[in-house]
Amino acid sequence: MLGVIILGVVMVVIAIGAGGRRFSSGMPIVGSCSAAISAMCHAPDGEARHDAIYMPLKWGVTGTVDDKNPSAVGHCAFSSLEVSQPEEGKLYAGL
Repeated sequence: MLGVIILGVVMVVIAIGAGGRRFSSGMPIVGSCSAAISAMCHAPDGEARHDAIYMPLKWGVTGTVDDKNPSAVGHCAFSSLEVSQPEEGKLYAGL
């Protein structure tokens, strides 16, 4: 009985410790927002959807954003192509 109690306490401590860690990828946590989850899962233009399932995926800005146009909106998604990190102050949206 004592062993089960100790094991339960250790499991709770590990769960709390793991819950406090930050993601190293910089990907925002969207929780249960279905619109944000859907936007992240839409493949960028030019990516063959049927081939992407066999390759490692990364999350980030897909395609290029026009730096000369301050109102240009980029797109963040999962992709098997090259991605870049989102920049603070720029706009990003779904499709």
